[in-house]
Amino acid sequence: MDWLKEWTKKLSLKKSFAIYLSIFLLIGILLAKVNAILISSYEIELINKQFDKVLEVKEGEENTYYTLKKLPESKLAGLIFKSLLCYKNFAIEIHCLLFAILAFSTFYKHKIQKPIDYFNSYSSGDRDMTIALLDEENELSNACEKIESYTKDLHEQKIKVWRQYDAFNHMVSSIGHDIRTPLTILKGNQEMMRCFDEENSKYNDKRLEILDSMERQTERIEEYIEKISNLQSIDELTIKKNEISLKEFIFTLEQIGNDLSKNKRIHWIKSQKDRKILIDSVHIQEVFENIINNAIRYAKENIYVEFLINNKEFKIRVQDDGPGFSEDALSYATSPFFCENNVKGHMGLGLNISSIILEKHGGKLQISNTEYGGVVEIIIIL
Repeated sequence: MDWLKEWTKKLSLKKSFAIYLSIFLLIGILLAKVNAILISSYEIELINKQFDKVLEVKEGEENTYYTLKKLPESKLAGLIFKSLLCYKNFAIEIHCLLFAILAFSTFYKHKIQKPIDYFNSYSSGDRDMTIALLDEENELSNACEKIESYTKDLHEQKIKVWRQYDAFNHMVSSIGHDIRTPLTILKGNQEMMRCFDEENSKYNDKRLEILDSMERQTERIEEYIEKISNLQSIDELTIKKNEISLKEFIFTLEQIGNDLSKNKRIHWIKSQKDRKILIDSVHIQEVFENIINNAIRYAKENIYVEFLINNKEFKIRVQDDGPGFSEDALSYATSPFFCENNVKGHMGLGLNISSIILEKHGGKLQISNTEYGGVVEIIIIL
């Protein structure tokens, strides 16, 4: 019955079972009719055997009559004959029942057996069953494929969660160390200031130097705390779009980049044309600052920032001449707490927060490599 399986391959279980049942019942009824005809023929033949034809000629006239002859009696033959007569009377009902059972058995083997075997073998990790199910397009096969897909997603999420958990443990350890360092410096500076005589003017310069150092360390602590606060409140972030000048917005980003550039050279590639764009400039600036900071950190000498815009999207492409992203970074750079090479002072939150902001903005963050270095694209849907 492979032809029937192939014929119903793309039908639902309900329609498939209706076709299986109809075909098997039709075959059963036809066989019942044929068997009834054969039994009737046998019955007539048996009756004919019980009579002898007698031809009598009397006064020139031929008369034909039949005489009943006594056949040897057999209990087995009588039982078989009675059984056949009973079968003949209920042939259609008997065949409908038997062929309905046969229809369900065949339907079960063709349509239900593989999904059940799939569920039974799933715990053993047998993926051959999944490949076999791809030939079918019924509800059970589709459900099995969805379960397979969901399980793969769950497995990937499980790995991702474990990575984040490990990164979180590292972050907790790192932040404890990073905060302890400026706190130690602050305590040392406080002790030194106590030793200075406030009336002695020759220590004023040293006092100012210590105060500047304390201020820098305080800013570091505030930065760490702010990053943790941003991570906790990022889900509640609201995007507020305003219409601004593209040229003015690019000029603002240039100022941010040049202030952060240190000893790296930033090349700005932009169009001289101006137009109005509808974006949340504050949060996009935050995203750009995170990206340009990463580029500055890993670039050897040069960073290229290109602005591309059309009617559908605004793209900011940042490329550096550094080593590029590792395989892990390409997969997990936007995960929270991911920090490549455990860079001191960086908690691995910048790209994650940037990615979330862009998603809420209707855009996305794309990370890739070229032969010259790493590339990050800020894509904003207009």
